Amino acid sequence: MKLIKTYKYKLKPNKGQRETFESWLGINRYVYNVALEHRNTAYKSNKTSISRFEQYNQLKEAKDAPELSFLKTVHSQVLQETLDRVDKAYKSFFRGSGFPRFQKKGFYNSFTFKQGVRIEGNKVRLPKIGFVNFFNSRTFEGKIKTVTVIKEIDEWYVCFAVEISQTIRTDSQDVGIDMGITKLATLSDGTVIENPKFLNSLKRKIRILNRKLVRQKQGSNSREKTKRKLAKTYQKLRRCRMDYIHKATTNITGEYGTIYVEDLKLKNMSK
Repeated sequence: MKLIKTYKYKLKPNKGQRETFESWLGINRYVYNVALEHRNTAYKSNKTSISRFEQYNQLKEAKDAPELSFLKTVHSQVLQETLDRVDKAYKSFFRGSGFPRFQKKGFYNSFTFKQGVRIEGNKVRLPKIGFVNFFNSRTFEGKIKTVTVIKEIDEWYVCFAVEISQTIRTDSQDVGIDMGITKLATLSDGTVIENPKFLNSLKRKIRILNRKLVRQKQGSNSREKTKRKLAKTYQKLRRCRMDYIHKATTNITGEYGTIYVEDLKLKNMSK
């Protein structure tokens, strides 16, 4: 059985590479918003839809315009992947999700290479950027399908989506999982997975920083420092929570062959 597994590593870009990353984020955000506007206009005016392949061709034509020459600084397949995101957002809308939104500065935080990336030791070669150092903390096997560069606050990460082969286990038992509120989960064999209590201290810190932020003056340096501290605390909370969940799910998948989970909307339960 073929699976796609993602491996995430922290990048160590130099000053020039950081500037290139920032520039590429801005250009891809521009392409995303323009492509979304074209689709919106076409639908409102003629009730027609534009395919991503049509927008691929529009992108090629746009690169020849002198005022849009900056598009050539970004790898062509990275820009195409941005158009793929617009197409995916529209398809999700017609399946019942929210209407696609324009991306604001600071919210569009990643770009993706479809091919051409390779790893050499503690360096990853990104097309049109070159070799970038990264913390190669673990190795993986399989075919790299896509590579995404992500900005989180003031740090950069690279994610490798890798196709791997996995054998379905037939020699292990089945288990059912009951998701809860006071308990994270209870297994059908009686095993209980508790909610992580060590996160409470981080939640308390977030409440304190939020109260502090409300009292500070808009646009002040102290407010910006508090916002950064708050963002970093949220980031740490997410990482701790995901680490706890990954360890719990790894233990479950390592012990049981078939897992049954209730089809529940947990957000409605927590209300």
